[in-house]
Amino acid sequence: MKIVRSLAIAAAVAVAAPSALALNVAVYGEMGQDIATHGHTVTVLSLAQLESGINSFDVLVMGHPSDGEGFSSAACTSVSNFLGAGRRVVTEWDAVFNLFSAVGANIYVNSPPQCSFFSGTVDRGSIVGTNTPVNITQPGSPLVAGLPNPIQLGGGSEFFYQVTGFNISIWTVVATYDGWGATGNAAIMSACLGPGTVVVGVFDYGDVLPGNATSSTMLNNFITQPVGCTGILALPSTIPTLSEWAMLVLAGLLLAVGAVALRRRTTRR
Repeated sequence: MKIVRSLAIAAAVAVAAPSALALNVAVYGEMGQDIATHGHTVTVLSLAQLESGINSFDVLVMGHPSDGEGFSSAACTSVSNFLGAGRRVVTEWDAVFNLFSAVGANIYVNSPPQCSFFSGTVDRGSIVGTNTPVNITQPGSPLVAGLPNPIQLGGGSEFFYQVTGFNISIWTVVATYDGWGATGNAAIMSACLGPGTVVVGVFDYGDVLPGNATSSTMLNNFITQPVGCTGILALPSTIPTLSEWAMLVLAGLLLAVGAVALRRRTTRR
């Protein structure tokens, strides 16, 4: 009986094995509370802390800098060093402005300077419409794993920036939206900068966090999922564990082996 009990415990442990990838995440702006619900360690930064160097973190999430302390040349340098060390930067809404090299004539809000990590023009940023559909164009991308198509977040898919003139050989667009007299504007996109990774959401998905499960899953994908760059997150998004089906099979095998062992002990008696 002890053999069966031990094997049952081992099977339960296998099925319950943790699989989440917990990261050390710096947040400049909003969304820290939601990020923590996925098991990540979260540190909310001031502008001075961002400027001072952030290479001790795995990921930097930037959202709504225009609502806080803004941005600076020193912050651009710090983020550049961060990406050069193979880290990841995730942006929400107006933080996309700081990544590119030019600004359009109809810009809504922004926090200069532009860091010019990439060529391209950032424009607009105001309301397209509440619950605007974000259409997934690459459903196989890990950035949109587990998300509905289209993504509609109520007040979290309402305000959109428009990025044009970016290098399509560098950027991978996985979702788009229609607005500003154009169809197929980039909504979710990613690029490598040296060994670093940049994941962009041009819309206000953080406005419905915490509390919106779709937006929460999407943001966690942006933080954890590999997109082909070579930095520290160029690894599976979970610690390698057995799939649910494989764990169930393993549990069944362990119990079967235990039953055979028990039967043999009973026969010997």
